Amino acid sequence: QLLEDFENLSTEIHLKEEFIDSWKFGIPSLSSLKEGSKKAIFLTSGIHGPERIGISSAIASFRELLNNQTSNVDLYLLPFMNPYGFFRNQRSNKNNVDLMRNSPIYGKSPFFFGGHRVSSTLPYYMGPHPVSEVESGFLFSYLNSKISNYDKIISLDFHSGFGFSDRLWFPFSYSSDKFPLENIVNEAKKRIERATQHKVIQQSKSYKISGDLWDWIYLSNWDKKYIPLTVEIGTWRHLGFNPLKWDLFNPPDNLKEEVVKKQTKLASVISDFMENWND
Repeated sequence: QLLEDFENLSTEIHLKEEFIDSWKFGIPSLSSLKEGSKKAIFLTSGIHGPERIGISSAIASFRELLNNQTSNVDLYLLPFMNPYGFFRNQRSNKNNVDLMRNSPIYGKSPFFFGGHRVSSTLPYYMGPHPVSEVESGFLFSYLNSKISNYDKIISLDFHSGFGFSDRLWFPFSYSSDKFPLENIVNEAKKRIERATQHKVIQQSKSYKISGDLWDWIYLSNWDKKYIPLTVEIGTWRHLGFNPLKWDLFNPPDNLKEEVVKKQTKLASVISDFMENWND
């Protein structure tokens, strides 16, 4: 259905052979490219299967940005980065690996929640070794192959299930070292916090982990003006609305449209910032 909705765009299905035995479903990517563009925005979601509101927000944001696309910013969407986890409604992939802890970037993160190799039967399992999972390797390769074509890049990865308020995280998650492009983030921060009330903060100050994919992708492109951002939708604030059907990861049905609209507004503010990012 997703590909039918955007049938006029460039679409691909990646890694179909990896999932053929389970759901006959790969990782879809969609793009809308403008000739000569040197800026790009990447929207990703679904790295953790139960975070449905993140997927809805990424797709809605892509649609909104597409409707208002300018001539100098290319758009990319990868909404189902963990197809097995999505269909099974589980955080990890088919090997019980938390993809967001599967990169080779390590720091002094809290044991267990920050990533571990104790057992694949426990959540937050990092995998038997870095980049053990095809999904992690694919995201790294895909982004790297595209980033090299642009002068300025922002990626926006949607998540949920942590905290009571919406956050927008910038690197690093493995370390509290200053992010080299923090001055540019701070320019956008004023607009974002005024327009959407997302709290813009370095990820390690609220949630330090090892194996973060975005730290890895950024550090592999440190010479580019590339800013990876993570949206953490604060779904805990909705738990009291429906105590019989508590969902840590998603708001109740009657609030989903409102939540998605707020994330779409965020994407629009970032797109406007990107269009005018000239330094």
